[in-house]
Amino acid sequence: MLRRHLGADPNWVGEFPSTELTEPVFAGPGHDLPEPLLAFLRILYKPMIDPLSELIGRDLSPWLDWDGKREGG
Repeated sequence: MLRRHLGADPNWVGEFPSTELTEPVFAGPGHDLPEPLLAFLRILYKPMIDPLSELIGRDLSPWLDWDGKREGG
């Protein structure tokens, strides 16, 4: 189903067993963000958040300090 959604050949098997694809990376809204993904996103967005913070004159460090936990959780 994922291959079809991505527009890939649904009959393509690939180099790795499908058992490798059973763990979700991020389950979506309402779930905590896994630490490895959170760390990656911080690295990815920090170079954009810091200049934006300077440009608009607001402290946006809470965006980088977020602990990845869903609200109310």
